[in-house]
Amino acid sequence: MRLVDFSVKRPVATLMMNLVIVAVGLFAVYQLKMDLIPDVKYPTLTVVTAYAGASPEDVEKQVTDLVESVVSTVSDLKEIKSTSSKGMSAIQLEFNWGTDMGEAANEVRDRLDRIRDYLPEDADEPMILKLDISQMPAIVFSLSSDIGRDQQEMRRIAEDIIKPYFESIDGVASANVLGAWPLEYKILVDRERIIAQRISLDKLMMKLLYENLDVSGGFIKRGDREIIVRSIGEFKTPEEIESMVIDVKADGSVIHLGDIADVVFEQQ
Repeated sequence: MRLVDFSVKRPVATLMMNLVIVAVGLFAVYQLKMDLIPDVKYPTLTVVTAYAGASPEDVEKQVTDLVESVVSTVSDLKEIKSTSSKGMSAIQLEFNWGTDMGEAANEVRDRLDRIRDYLPEDADEPMILKLDISQMPAIVFSLSSDIGRDQQEMRRIAEDIIKPYFESIDGVASANVLGAWPLEYKILVDRERIIAQRISLDKLMMKLLYENLDVSGGFIKRGDREIIVRSIGEFKTPEEIESMVIDVKADGSVIHLGDIADVVFEQQ
């Protein structure tokens, strides 16, 4: 009760003490640093390895398991998680708080150097990524269509119209488009058919490389005009790819790509 008695008997002193406390509090608030996206250093590294064209099973056996075996014993490692998807291996390393992430990254890099020669030749060199919350997206938008536009058309609108608009706004560092991945042609070679026709994969790949080209032929001058000459050879449809001539036999019969493979058009 002494504090209550003091407050009653000396109201002016009590008021002054409260004002001092409030003033100190306000001063402390204005001295605090505030950031929309604070610079928080999470003790996390991610090892990403691209292995184009490989199935998730091959990625796991030939890349993920190998990388995991050498990075799982680095110092101060708390937890390890891995994901093997089509053409991509991702291994997340979570360290104890307080770990020097620069030293941790160097140790992981040293471990990866030991297995570089054991990774598949077609696999890219593993990349070490640090989680930087300041580089995470501040705003995320999603697009939908009420008039039946497909995903590819929506992606084109996002890339050609919306993305450039956002990037033109002051203060926006970058804008990225995710989802509705671009489509690509995939050629599924039938092993029995290609062997029966005695055509090698090397020959097939060279044919595809040189046939699927738009070649510039320069220009022709006609008076004051210049006419650009181009040889259009880039494939536009699966049917064009299937009709490509791969070989001509001695008896004059023609082997088309569709005779030894199937062509599909799907997401990357």
